[in-house]
Amino acid sequence: MPDYDPLLTMSALNMAVVSLHRITSSGDRLTLDREYTNIINNIRMGEINDDPELTGLYKEIVRVIHRGRLRDELRSEMSESYSNQQKKSIGEIISGNISRTFSLNPLQWLGKLASSSASEYFASLKEEGRLEQKNEDDNLRLKHEELDEYDELQRNLLGASWSLLRQYHLSDSYRLTQEALVKFSAAIKASDPSKRHRMLKHIEGDFSVYSPYWFYRAKAAHETGNDEEAEKYFAKFQELWRPVLRKDPYRAEAVKFRIEGLMQGGFTLTEKEEILGCLAEMRANTPLEDWANNIYMGMMYFTLGDKEKAIDCVMPNVDYEYETENSEGLIEKFENETPPTRFEIVKPLAEQGNAKAQYIMGCICYQGEGVTQDKSGAVEWFRKAAEQGHAVAQFNLGVFYEDGKDITQDYEEAVKWYRKSAEQGDARAQNSLGIMYKKGKGVIQDWVEAVRWFRKAAGQGNAMAQYNVGWVCENGEGVTQDTSEAVKWYRKAAQQGHGKAQEALKRLGETW
Repeated sequence: MPDYDPLLTMSALNMAVVSLHRITSSGDRLTLDREYTNIINNIRMGEINDDPELTGLYKEIVRVIHRGRLRDELRSEMSESYSNQQKKSIGEIISGNISRTFSLNPLQWLGKLASSSASEYFASLKEEGRLEQKNEDDNLRLKHEELDEYDELQRNLLGASWSLLRQYHLSDSYRLTQEALVKFSAAIKASDPSKRHRMLKHIEGDFSVYSPYWFYRAKAAHETGNDEEAEKYFAKFQELWRPVLRKDPYRAEAVKFRIEGLMQGGFTLTEKEEILGCLAEMRANTPLEDWANNIYMGMMYFTLGDKEKAIDCVMPNVDYEYETENSEGLIEKFENETPPTRFEIVKPLAEQGNAKAQYIMGCICYQGEGVTQDKSGAVEWFRKAAEQGHAVAQFNLGVFYEDGKDITQDYEEAVKWYRKSAEQGDARAQNSLGIMYKKGKGVIQDWVEAVRWFRKAAGQGNAMAQYNVGWVCENGEGVTQDTSEAVKWYRKAAQQGHGKAQEALKRLGETW
């Protein structure tokens, strides 16, 4: 298998190592049952290389753990214990005022719903400490000989990592150790998000290539209000994540937090498409019985205007009687009510001063999306957002002033707003500012300054700016004439479909 990704093997190995550590450190059958269901017996063994050391160990782990699982009736009883709090929380958000749920702005409660509808796996993790204090029943405690057996399995897995690292020529950073796992376990159990974030940061070197580590790091950053860091850590999770679980609770929860970030202040049409992609990913990684996530996904689909998928997500809760009290009422609402429009969702937030919402309102008014087209109203919403520093709104306002179609033409005002946006890194604004300097519109003509802004935008992949850099290099305006440099930039623009760049290359006898 020449194209095989060895990180699939290491991810499967480390998932099992961490699960066994949780079982042995807790010493109870609740943890054993949860890890068996969600991790050990959830591995996509058919996707992973048939490494005898790993597959043999997995078969032995499954055999040993299955033998020690809870009886069905006790499992049901304990599952009900940690789901009751969820039902109460979600009920407060939904069922208490179900007759008026959808008359409220959905963005006011979707964030709360995201926090309350953690998947069954994470809900049980959260409740683990509380339940352990109650569990005096010897039937729930693992016996010494069982713990010894799990300890031996974990040692064998840790030992297998040595040979697998050598086999796949991977660095030692992929190998987890017992000492590091103890610190990791303590960190993710810390109730204070700031402390949890610090503790996770301390052990980054031991877990830098273990994707769930970055999930927990991102979640802690999000809970401390540092969304920029959270975004960075979720991107790292995405980079390292491998599809080794059939239904991956980490993946489902990670995209849920991504959705929450995209929904802040409303959502653009581009963001709506990304959210729908996240929801599809979440459904693919959510077990049918995970009733809380089913409710969350149903509410999200309804908010985005898809009643059919909203009903389809929540219906299993009723059909299989996973949760009926909230779900039946929701399905009735989905069937009988009209989903909110973007205008209805965003306008209250825009009126409260949210810059992103104000920008979206500008787009809605300009395009006449669900409302009468109002270009002068759009300009004013863009202005409100621009004055708060929204870069895209600043660019749009610059366009309005330059074009003079929907507002009095004013090149100096156009330059002012292009500059504000360009200084925040907006590539379109950088290119437009370069054009204003090239043509001397609103500023004194300055080819050197024009080239400077063209290069900034071109470096970000803006095709128009790449063509402009090619043009100034070919004609020696603001730079030393250099045909080979011109060809380089024309080609970059042409490969993105820029017609004038393609024509320039033909004229110079070049291809792209």
